[in-house]
Amino acid sequence: MGTRSRPIADRTSITRAARTHPRRREGRGCTVPAPRTRRCREHDRLRRQRLVGLITLGIGGLSAVLLPSAFIPTLDGVSVIALLILLVGSCAAYVVNRLNHVSIAGYLLLAGGSLAVAWLIGTRGMQGGLTPTDLRLC
Repeated sequence: MGTRSRPIADRTSITRAARTHPRRREGRGCTVPAPRTRRCREHDRLRRQRLVGLITLGIGGLSAVLLPSAFIPTLDGVSVIALLILLVGSCAAYVVNRLNHVSIAGYLLLAGGSLAVAWLIGTRGMQGGLTPTDLRLC
């Protein structure tokens, strides 16, 4: 039997390489993500969405549970405002997370916690410093 010479650029091998490559060319030089990359991105987004949702509910629940402790011995307005800032930030992050904006939800959660701690430190600093009762938020 004679051996068949194989062309240098076999059409099936180019197609197979384009399918398995992470980014394939289509049209006028535009790169389109391969389907496998889209599946990985979607899986990663869903994983992050579940994680942000769980953390958001945990922080929101803790701030709601700690809210009555600001009223117990006497009304502590600074702690109430700090806990409300944290609760509003976590609720906003939960709503944005449900709208499939995971990164923005994470930033909202971080901003709510940072603003609550900044409010607490800023107001207590002017009143003579932090006390052990402030540890329930930090």
